[in-house]
Amino acid sequence: MGRDTIRILIDVKHAALPAVEELMNDQSLRNQGVLLTLPELDSRSADPTVLVAIASAAGGALTALITGLLGMARKSKCKSVIIKGSSGRSIEVPCDVPPERVREYARIAKEVDIDSLELSD
Repeated sequence: MGRDTIRILIDVKHAALPAVEELMNDQSLRNQGVLLTLPELDSRSADPTVLVAIASAAGGALTALITGLLGMARKSKCKSVIIKGSSGRSIEVPCDVPPERVREYARIAKEVDIDSLELSD
């Protein structure tokens, strides 16, 4: 993985399965440079409550990913998406955040050196 991409773990244990599947198949995320996969735990299994996002660090990829997760959170009746940084800092994004503010949260995610996202119930 190059310097211009970031790897983010996404905890989806509180999400409804149809919402997760919809997010995994969202072509608009791929168009923005976001690849979602299930992590390989070993050669026989994967953890269905965790997704891995490989996203472009530039452009709108992170904004698109957060927007997609907020939509998944709303469909799953979750309250928020929590952005966690490698330094331990975190910020909670309420599901009802106006779309025009999502870019601001994406900027903050880069500042805290995002390494995971979590849906909060």
